[in-house]
Amino acid sequence: MMLLNELSFKFAVLVTIVSAAGASIGRVQEGVFNSESFDFDNIDDAMNHCDTFVSCAGITYRPHEQLPDEWRVYFHSFIPPLLNNTIEHDWTTIRSDKHFVYHPGKVISKKKMDIDVDPSRLSLSEASAICKSHNECVALSYPASAQGLDGFEEILFVASVENITSPTDDMDVNDHWHTLVANEESKAEKANADAMVYIEELEDRPYDTCCERVVDIEKAHLPSIEQVQQMDTLPRISCDISKEDFQAQYEFTRTPVILVGCDKDWPAKTEWTLEKLTERYRNDDTTTWRTKKIDEPGEWDDKLTWNEVMEMRSQNNGVYIFDPLESSGKESIDQDYSTPTPMEGTDYFPPDFPPAWGNRRWFCLGERGSGSVPHSDPFATDAWNSLISGHKWWILYPHDVEESMVTCDPACSPQDPEALDWYSSIGRHAARTSYANGATPMHILQKAGAYLSSV
Repeated sequence: MMLLNELSFKFAVLVTIVSAAGASIGRVQEGVFNSESFDFDNIDDAMNHCDTFVSCAGITYRPHEQLPDEWRVYFHSFIPPLLNNTIEHDWTTIRSDKHFVYHPGKVISKKKMDIDVDPSRLSLSEASAICKSHNECVALSYPASAQGLDGFEEILFVASVENITSPTDDMDVNDHWHTLVANEESKAEKANADAMVYIEELEDRPYDTCCERVVDIEKAHLPSIEQVQQMDTLPRISCDISKEDFQAQYEFTRTPVILVGCDKDWPAKTEWTLEKLTERYRNDDTTTWRTKKIDEPGEWDDKLTWNEVMEMRSQNNGVYIFDPLESSGKESIDQDYSTPTPMEGTDYFPPDFPPAWGNRRWFCLGERGSGSVPHSDPFATDAWNSLISGHKWWILYPHDVEESMVTCDPACSPQDPEALDWYSSIGRHAARTSYANGATPMHILQKAGAYLSSV
């Protein structure tokens, strides 16, 4: 299951640690880089937890003193070199195999490195690779915000870490920095352990997620279609791919992809225009459409007729229809498209699909700025989305990212934030955040005729 969100552009974690992921006998010394102790009944679960937590460098554990089937575990945001006098043979330390550990704030270093790169043209993955490949590089640090979807206005590569200046409550979010410290034993002695504070709250929300209300879309901090297109590296394949190949290469491997050409015989290509849909429903006073205004927070209204929706639009209100096709009166809409060949016969859910999971088929019509906040589709389901006209900007997060980690923080965001608020404040900086194994979110531009399969 992948976390995703979309926005319309148009109407439309004397013995030394033996290896990066190796185990050693001994306990990490006490320090600000250690968590409180936790009890686990399975060390693999504890290590998996560390691996998916961007601020966890590794764990130390031993059998619980009172619970025979439990383990006492400490998590670390930094693992300093183990000293002879710290060895306790009933403790084991494991370093996470992640290359870098995230710390909020700007690095303070006496040894800044002179690496000849243009930060505005660097992706986070490329910047991390530069530091990893350089024997002297202990950390990289960069502003959390920048003008484009990718790149940095400034980036620091350092050969030592004296301190990391944590963000303060009165600091503007746009002035926040991110620091990635190398999770390597050979580089640990070059970093001040007292600067590597373990912050448990980062497990729930590792990065700043304050949102600002967008009142005027023309003043929103949104990229152009061309800028999203430049970031888009998702493969495109033909809809002629066989069902067996599609399942083997994409569905079973949980790999998102865009198919093209699935709609070549769909009536929707010509019938789903405002003019023709208005002809179809202008005299229908019984069919209603689940609708909301784009620029006003609030609940959806599912009792509006087509004429009422168009009247709302004529009053310069941006509208967004997101309506279940199972509802009454949508039978003709359901006849305007067909299930793409690679998906035919792959619906394994029974007719009594759990009602609590919601509807399975939706009709969407939205103007510029319409879209959704971060969400995951119902458990164990794979969604496909076909665009008939316009453009959609999608952001797909790695599989280990949960909704609550990236949604607008209620403590510093407006009530009931909208999609525009999220995209303008958080979405545009997504590529400057990383998660388990250094994975970063994907920016995708969906065009008319493209069929997005997200898993």
